[in-house]
Amino acid sequence: MAKLKVRYLVIKPGRDGGQRHFFDPATRLRPLGWKTVRLADELARAVAQAQAIGAAIDAWREGRPAEVPPEHLEVALKAAPTGTIVGDQRATSHAAEAAPAPIRPGSLAALVAAYCRHEDFRELGERTRKSYGDNLKALEAWAGDAPVTSLTPRMFKTYWRDHRDRIPTKAKGVCGMAQILFGWARREAGYRGWIENGQLVQGNPAEKLNLKSARVERGEDQLWSDAEVAIFSAVAEDLGWPSIGVAVELNAWLGQREGDILALPAMRYRDGKLDVLQSKRGARVILPIDQVPDLVDLVAEQLERQRRGPWGNAVATTLLVCELTGGPWNENTFRRYFARVRRQAEKWCPSLAAKQFMLLRHTAIVRLAEAGCTAEEIHTISGHSLDTVNQILKRYLVRTRKMAENAFRKRLAAQESER
Repeated sequence: MAKLKVRYLVIKPGRDGGQRHFFDPATRLRPLGWKTVRLADELARAVAQAQAIGAAIDAWREGRPAEVPPEHLEVALKAAPTGTIVGDQRATSHAAEAAPAPIRPGSLAALVAAYCRHEDFRELGERTRKSYGDNLKALEAWAGDAPVTSLTPRMFKTYWRDHRDRIPTKAKGVCGMAQILFGWARREAGYRGWIENGQLVQGNPAEKLNLKSARVERGEDQLWSDAEVAIFSAVAEDLGWPSIGVAVELNAWLGQREGDILALPAMRYRDGKLDVLQSKRGARVILPIDQVPDLVDLVAEQLERQRRGPWGNAVATTLLVCELTGGPWNENTFRRYFARVRRQAEKWCPSLAAKQFMLLRHTAIVRLAEAGCTAEEIHTISGHSLDTVNQILKRYLVRTRKMAENAFRKRLAAQESER
């Protein structure tokens, strides 16, 4: 049977295995005032309501009053922006009517609430909590009142298929958040008596969904070469933003998150070691910069540059200081000026057009592996879990020319030793 496709109609899991129907405006319509509204439980009536609202949107775009069948007028008025003429009535705000529904025990919304109260969520870094929170809200909007035990892998796969064309990265992120949520539910002993009727969470319905990556497949060409790092840094200094070049050169070795690099306290650089407390999960790594003479010189030049800067003898709180303000880099400002430097650097090295700061983290991991470092050794530098290190190596390493060359050299040496 062909899949039902009606413009703006979204079908979500409901209580006791049933279905709920919603008018869900496209992303570009929401800022203009169009709102998500619940449609009839009967599918045929929900289809008619969604089609009526769609016709109202078409009329609204053309600047004429929308003609809506009387039986669908109420729901169309709820969906329309305040002030829009629908039929012979003007849409008004329904915010006062939208009182939050009570959370049903045993539902996905109750599981989300339990997770958000737990220290595993509350102790995450601020940015991670916000990202998780956005995806948890999307999960609740999709199936918040559905019993946890009724959700299946097929439902999550269907959610992803329904959203991947419009919001591919978000669709995959929501499914990934569901995997984290159910994994937590299975691990958390205090949660076991909470599921209705004392049932445990059996398995993880959002695990092993085999979703295609929403991002372009990454290959060796997305990693930074030594030449690209050097050219970018030289251009940054020439443009008067040397700290941006220092950030790139440092992270090509250190493999840290952008926010952690920008927030590195100057006082945590002592005796040639950089003591990094990562913001995402609180992991602490001690990076032996004194083992790499170029990095020692780089940091020394950066500190000296700060002392000679236009801010007098003020002591910098961070290792990297924004040349514009004399204070720490704001992440958004850093990205904006990083892009400016990159545009200039492209003139000298066109391949830099595709380079992102975040991929310096992966570059450092792959270069360490190419040098023969184990996953355990790499983990002590990047702060990733061992599983994540191996995933990154799997993504890039098997396709790097250097590793293939190393493999052939080892085989050739083995053959020659047998002769």
